[in-house]
Amino acid sequence: MRKLGLLIVLSLFLNIIAKSQNIDYLRYLYVSASTNSNSCDSLIDLTKDAPKNDWIKQGYYAIGNMMKSQFVLDPISKFFYFNKGKGILDDLLIQKPEEIELRFLRYCTQKKTPSFLNYNDKIKEDYLFIEASLAKKARTKTEQFIYPIFKELHK
Repeated sequence: MRKLGLLIVLSLFLNIIAKSQNIDYLRYLYVSASTNSNSCDSLIDLTKDAPKNDWIKQGYYAIGNMMKSQFVLDPISKFFYFNKGKGILDDLLIQKPEEIELRFLRYCTQKKTPSFLNYNDKIKEDYLFIEASLAKKARTKTEQFIYPIFKELHK
C-alpha cells in the first residue's frame, strides 16, 4: 500500500516537472519564433491540440498563428493567420483577464503590430496590468520570464 502511495506521489511530481519544462520550451520557441519560421511552426504544432482548460498553451497557439503571418508571402494568408490568432487570444482574455502571461503575449504583439492592422486598443490596459503585477517584490517564474522582455519593449 505504501508503495502505491509513493508511486502516485512520484507520478504527480514528474507530471508537474514535465509541465514546467514544457512551458519553458514554449517560451523559448516564442522568443525564437520572432525571427525563425521553424520555431514558429514548432510552436503551432506543439500547441494546436491544447486542451480547452490549458489557457497558456492555447495562448501560445494563438501567438504562433499571429507570428506565422510574418513568414508567409501572400497578403491574404498573412491576414488569415493574424486574424485567426487574434481571435483566439482575445477570446482567451475575455475568459481569463487576470492571466498575466496571456496579457503579456497580447501586449508584445500589440507593440510590434503595424498600426494599419488596428490591433492596439488594449495596449495601455495591458501595460498597466503587467506593470502592476511586476511591481510585487516576489516574482513567479512566469513573471521572471516576462520582466526583461516587458522592460525592453517599454524603452
